[in-house]
Amino acid sequence: MVGCTFSTSNSNNMIIGFGSQGGGSLVWTPGASFALILGSSPGNPRVNAECQIVSGAQNRLAVSVTSTSSNRWTWLGDAIQGA
Repeated sequence: MVGCTFSTSNSNNMIIGFGSQGGGSLVWTPGASFALILGSSPGNPRVNAECQIVSGAQNRLAVSVTSTSSNRWTWLGDAIQGA
């Protein structure tokens, strides 16, 4: 598993996680309460993205993904404040 955590002080944020992993046949599993919004087919590299809309402030919300492969990871997360 790879991931990061977010704390926010306002409501209506979109939390996004984006990952890349070196090739192979693998299965991405998004973190709890996250929706997989991008999942590439097997190849090199594999990428995925997941998101969750939160209605209130968050304290150490985990943004993570699990993979069936042991290849190297790159992971990026962001919180976008709603209007």
